This record gives sequence, C-alpha cells and structure tokens, in this order.
Amino acid sequence: MRKLARITTVDGFAPIEGADRIVTAHVGGWTVITPKAAQTADPDALFVYLEVDAVVPEKTAVERPAFQPLMDIKCQDFTLMDEDTEAVFNVRGHRLRTKRIRGVYSQGFLLPIADVFTTEEMNALAFADGVDVSNMLGVVKYAPAPKARPDTNGGNGARGKWDDSLAPKTDAERLQNLTRYWDEIQSLTWIPTLKVDGTSMTVANDAGEMRVFSRNLEVGEDNERAVAAKRNGLWACLEANPGYTVQGELVGEGIQKNRLGINGRRVLVFSVWLNGVKLQRSQWPAFLENMGVPVLGDEWQPSRFESPEALIEAVNTLKGHIGSGMNEGIVYHMVRDEGDNTPLPRWMSSRENFKVVSNRYLAKFE
Repeated sequence: MRKLARITTVDGFAPIEGADRIVTAHVGGWTVITPKAAQTADPDALFVYLEVDAVVPEKTAVERPAFQPLMDIKCQDFTLMDEDTEAVFNVRGHRLRTKRIRGVYSQGFLLPIADVFTTEEMNALAFADGVDVSNMLGVVKYAPAPKARPDTNGGNGARGKWDDSLAPKTDAERLQNLTRYWDEIQSLTWIPTLKVDGTSMTVANDAGEMRVFSRNLEVGEDNERAVAAKRNGLWACLEANPGYTVQGELVGEGIQKNRLGINGRRVLVFSVWLNGVKLQRSQWPAFLENMGVPVLGDEWQPSRFESPEALIEAVNTLKGHIGSGMNEGIVYHMVRDEGDNTPLPRWMSSRENFKVVSNRYLAKFE
C-alpha cells in the first residue's frame, strides 16, 4: 500500500540558484523544495514526507499548525473515493501536486518531525524511517469519485469486487520509491511501454463467462469499458479464447480530457494473463498485440542511464508517440524467459512492473 505520509530521512539537500530561503531535499527519488531552515547535516534526522496526490484535511492543519501554510496556498472541497472500499466521502483540504519552482520540479511536502509531532508523541511512538503516518495525520489519496455513481442493479453498475484469481489490480510502483534497488533494476531486462492517460479496464473470459472490471470493481456489460471492448473487437476475440484476462487503458473522447487527441475511443492493452499467469509481450496472440500500447526503443532501458534521476529527467522530454504532444510517461514490464520460476525480487509486485511519470506532464495537466 502506498505510504502517502511517512517518516523518512533525507538523502541530501542542495541549493537552488538564485534562491536564498529555499533548498531542494532528496527523499529516495523524490525532489521536494523546502525552507532552508529545515536543512541539516545530520543524516539520521527524521522528517515527515507527504507524496504528491496526498490530500491534507483542513482539520489536520488545525490540530497540527505546521500544515497551515498548505491551507493558505489553497484549501478546497473534494469528493473522493476510497480505492479499496469504493466508499465516497467528502473532505476539505489541500491536494499536493507537482510544481515547478525556480526551474525545479518539486513533488510533495517535507517537514522536520518535531514540527509535526509533540515530544510526547515521538517518545511514545518511537518513530523510525519508513513508518506510515497517513492515518495518524488523516491524509488521504486524491482519487476523485465518479461524477455520477452507477446503480447496483447490473448494467453499468457494480456487480462485485475485484477477482484476484484472474489478475492483480492494475497499478505500478513509481521509480522514485525504488531508487535503493536501482542496481538490481539495471541488471534486469525490461520492455518499456508508453504510459497513457485514460481509465483502467480489465476484460476476462473466466471459463466461458465474460467479465468486465474497472480498477477495483466488476461492472456490467453496459459499462463504457464493455461497450468499447465490443466495438473494437476485443470482446469477440476473448469470447473465443477462455482463460484470457486482458488489462488496458480506455482512451479517447470524453476521457481525461482526451489529451492524446484520439478520435472516438480506443482500448490500449498493456497486460495479458492466461489462467492467472502473466504472459510476456512476445507471447501475446496477434489480435492482442495489434491493440497493445506502443513499445519504446532500447534507448529507454534502465541500463542506459547512470542513475534513476537521469531516467526521470529523460522521461520529461517524452513526446509524440501518440499524438504530437507530451506523453505521460513509461511503464516498464520485466522480461522473463519462458518457464523461468525464479522468485521475484522482494520489492517487486506480481504485476512485474514499475513506472516513470513525466514531471513535466504532471506539472502541466495534473
């Protein structure tokens, strides 16, 4: 589970050209701008770090005034959805976004631990690097609720929860949270694929029964995901191939402002599973390969970059692979030989992937 707010040490601070009161702090692969007063030479000093897309409630700032500057910048009402339970709730607060300040991309919010917690709390809770304090601070993820909640009687509505027997939920860890494993990442072979900005969908032929899922729920055949799968031929192909589960992104008109400039709607496939086992891209049937997200060149292999920061910076220049504008980023899928049952690295999920999102894209669109 993503730690939206956590205790951390800082890997280092660096000055910002032309700025006297602020510096950059590096937390894993994240760069965040913070007041110079927070800078310390103690490598074991503890901080509270909040990632982008964290929403800090207004009531948290009342209880812990160190967060009040966020409310002074912008405080607004959100209608959000818990991605695990699908429960919709309202919260007033501040959402952390990617910002570009003095030519530097800043992601998140960083405070010395003593600015957030009392001495009594720190002594009682024995905070250490990596401890998740999201719940303690009331921090939630920015996951907007659908504008219109579906009914629950079939059709476009929810029919049930996610079925892990078919495939894991669609997601990928950000490289910024994996920098300590960079040497291992470089030693592996990956297929770099274009990350596209749409809405997640999964379609499966479960022993002859056609099933459709959003990111977290099973939905009906009238859902826009099923409609798109039927229109582009994916549905018919899967009906003839029991055991296949296909995961992709629904993109185009009416979805995420259609930043790719696609006419109509398309399903772009990024993962294929057969009887619960992930298939390598080379094993995909031709009818699915033709619907696949674009594969990028070997120049994007992690082994070509000296550091994770260099790769992250390079992705900021990504453009034109679909449409003529900026692209959202890259999702890397690990390449495994057929029959390779070597246990996955402990940091890798069963999805066997990770992602690098363009900071430039986030700063402009998110």
